[in-house]
Amino acid sequence: MDIQAKLAGSDLWHAVLFDEGKRRWLTSPLTFLFGNRVHRFDMNVGGYWADFFYTVKVAANTARYESGLWTVLATTGLVGAALYVATFFTLLRDSVRILFRERITDLNHLIYFVAASHALLYFLFAPVSGGFPGVELMWAGLACITYRDERIRKEKLRLESEGVPNRPATLIIR
Repeated sequence: MDIQAKLAGSDLWHAVLFDEGKRRWLTSPLTFLFGNRVHRFDMNVGGYWADFFYTVKVAANTARYESGLWTVLATTGLVGAALYVATFFTLLRDSVRILFRERITDLNHLIYFVAASHALLYFLFAPVSGGFPGVELMWAGLACITYRDERIRKEKLRLESEGVPNRPATLIIR
């Protein structure tokens, strides 16, 4: 059997599902800005044997577009997508800056690299694969926390070297 014939069903599934995500996102100005709700999954409807387009509807109702782009846009709208991008930017900006300046020199820098790599790969492949960026956000949050802990540790060492008594961390994070 030709390999293309084996993949035709999968290609059709993804094409129809991506189109459904786009259609739902562009349904109205409200869904364009704020997205669509996620419906609960009902195991009693349809059973195991359902027609192709009903299965697409079930996948779309449960926000399973198999594409990060359409999952985020169709479910959270333009506002949600902008919030995701802003969250990634806020969490990763300091650690990525340090990573470019110092490269990977210790475990903290490795965490920064893994977080930045996850985010970059998510954004590169979001149009063709993925879902909500859960793992990517977890790594970005870990990188942000690691960066802030490192700053507090360095500030404590600096204060100790200047003879300032050891007090609880009061460093204001900008």
